[in-house]
Amino acid sequence: MKKVILACIILTICVVVFAQSNQRDVFLDYYKEPCFENFIKAFSYYSILADKDSIPDRAILNLMNIHKMETDRHLDYLLSRVDSLRVGIKFQLANLLLSYGEISKAIEIYDTVNIAAPDWSRPWRKKAEAFYKSKEYTKAEVALKKSFEGRNQSLEAYALLAEVYLAQKKYKLALESIDIAFEMQTEYPDHLGDLYTTETLNLIREKIYKLNKIILPK
Repeated sequence: MKKVILACIILTICVVVFAQSNQRDVFLDYYKEPCFENFIKAFSYYSILADKDSIPDRAILNLMNIHKMETDRHLDYLLSRVDSLRVGIKFQLANLLLSYGEISKAIEIYDTVNIAAPDWSRPWRKKAEAFYKSKEYTKAEVALKKSFEGRNQSLEAYALLAEVYLAQKKYKLALESIDIAFEMQTEYPDHLGDLYTTETLNLIREKIYKLNKIILPK
């Protein structure tokens, strides 16, 4: 019985050592030679670990690292040939950069999209979001007004414009914009965008009333 127990312990140690060795190997293979084939190998290995009840912390970190490295690798590739990308791909790339906090790079690409497709309202709206995040409120206001000249009117655009006006202390204009957003929500209840919910719209309106020292109607 003791021999059986000892054999099980030795087997367990071997499995752990082998797993740790494999974990290092697949990560180092990708680190030394970043390519899609090595990424798939590493991703598959760590995904199998992730399906188990307990996943080693190092495996989680390695999985996160290879994801980031692969994303950065492809991002650099797209940026290196951004001028040759189709307009729709440029727009998606700018959105990705914006989500990463690369605001100035995102704005540069939005500019090229605006030139190529001036009537497409969404890029103007997303560029306004970028300007708002960088606290360039006047530019955000201009971009939003350009979005209103495009093909589609957007609840998101009016809600964001309300926030832009609020940041500039233009409370009357902010209230007018948020009221339009509420009207659009009533008319098109499924048209709430990615940035705004009914709750956030209410919070914006409450803030406008509070800062403008107006009693919020019941």
